[in-house]
Amino acid sequence: DSDPERFDFARGEDFYSKYLYASRPTLSAALREAQHFFVLDSQTPAQLAFNVAAAWAQDSSNTEYMPLLGRILAGPVLTIRRANEALTTEPQNAVAHRLLGMAYIRLNELEAAIAGAFGGGAIGNVRYMQAVMALRQSVVLDPNSADTWITLMNLYESQGRTGLAFECLEEYLELEEERLLEIPEAEERLGQLYQLRIEWQERRDTVVAEIDAFIEQGMPADPPEHALQKLQMVEQLYNQGQVRLALDLAQENIDLLRSLPQAELLRGKMLLESGELEDGYSVLNQLAAVARENEQRPEFGAIQWHEAVAVSQLAKGAYAAAIEVWEEQLSVVADIEDKVPELMQPIVRNLPFVAEVESQVNSSVPNWPLLLIQSSRVSLESVPASRAAPTFLMAVASIELGNVANATFILEGLVSEGGSNTYRPLAEIYLRQLSDEAAQLIADSYLSPWEDFEFPEVFAHTTQADDSATKAESPSAGKSTDEPRDNNSETPGNSEASVPGDPDSNAGPDSE
Repeated sequence: DSDPERFDFARGEDFYSKYLYASRPTLSAALREAQHFFVLDSQTPAQLAFNVAAAWAQDSSNTEYMPLLGRILAGPVLTIRRANEALTTEPQNAVAHRLLGMAYIRLNELEAAIAGAFGGGAIGNVRYMQAVMALRQSVVLDPNSADTWITLMNLYESQGRTGLAFECLEEYLELEEERLLEIPEAEERLGQLYQLRIEWQERRDTVVAEIDAFIEQGMPADPPEHALQKLQMVEQLYNQGQVRLALDLAQENIDLLRSLPQAELLRGKMLLESGELEDGYSVLNQLAAVARENEQRPEFGAIQWHEAVAVSQLAKGAYAAAIEVWEEQLSVVADIEDKVPELMQPIVRNLPFVAEVESQVNSSVPNWPLLLIQSSRVSLESVPASRAAPTFLMAVASIELGNVANATFILEGLVSEGGSNTYRPLAEIYLRQLSDEAAQLIADSYLSPWEDFEFPEVFAHTTQADDSATKAESPSAGKSTDEPRDNNSETPGNSEASVPGDPDSNAGPDSE
């Protein structure tokens, strides 16, 4: 229940701390526990996690699968908690930052595997950024760690960020190339790295040549159009995986692009991803402050800055601040729903499925239900989906913070009120680990779209059969025939029923 927020980012050693005030590195108890959790409890292959989750999805009545998934997730989660605890007392610890980044990589793989088995999704982009920010701070503190550089390279490569991966590969080869050349067994691996370097360098050179050729064609003379053109170039480089080139271009034109909120948002995200965490944190939080003051202006209302700002808070373990940003995002969604009645008009028109009054005379009508359902997609699907992501991220942040009660409360609301969303399967898995009442809550919140329908003829026959059975079991069925009775009633045991209008139906007892 302690706050793991760090009030400073990682900084390299200066002359005094490196040579005059140097001390023997030590490992705190929390850091040793983090190492134990990662080495002993976080090595489950992602494929095995997928197999266990898939088996549970096929046989949900088997109670042995849920504890197994709990153990699989517990190792990385507890590694993160203990590493954060170690960094609160020693924020400039390269080992703790590296361990934190490795745990995020492992947790991302396991969450994606488990969620995939249930047909859901994971928060891969947030986990990726958490790992990047932790590993980047580790190399700032220990730039001679070849293992950290190669881990960063693989992480960037997995996301298609070949420009940043190329930088990490250069750092790794500078540290390890001579040693690997002396090891015969490393020849194949070294050849693969050389090939990657050539491919990434050629790709980078090609993109640079294309950008230079485009700029030589001339840029618009109008400043706003010029700024938009430069922003499109930055976005194109960013989407191609050349984050460093995109960032350099944005920095060179900072005075031109500063007036565009979308450009500032992208610049802050690129600063975080490339390892310039303090600058990225400053840019994004300044943008958030301006956006809050100008939320009515269209250029600020159109950008989605909340997740990037919250991620920047996670760079220094400020989980409480990140949760506040996601809560603010949820309030924005609620305000949009309340202030824009047009979102609810398609739903009103769908009830009780009446044709649109705007339909033309003599026009074909069969498609009107589908047209109305399509127009309701924003309010029925997009708005709930926009709530699910920040809600689940708040729960995950609470778990990493160690606030189990708050995480349980958030997950219960997401499961019971969030409907069917991409994060629901993973939310159910985490909730089952945190609460003993989760199974009943999940069962109660499950809504089947299937509705039984009884045809009128079947219902009528069923009612007549029930009435006959009721009469046969009534007390009058067991009375003696000597007792007075209505002449129009059936005689017990008589196989012929009285027919209305039949002369014999009014006959006395002697006629029977």
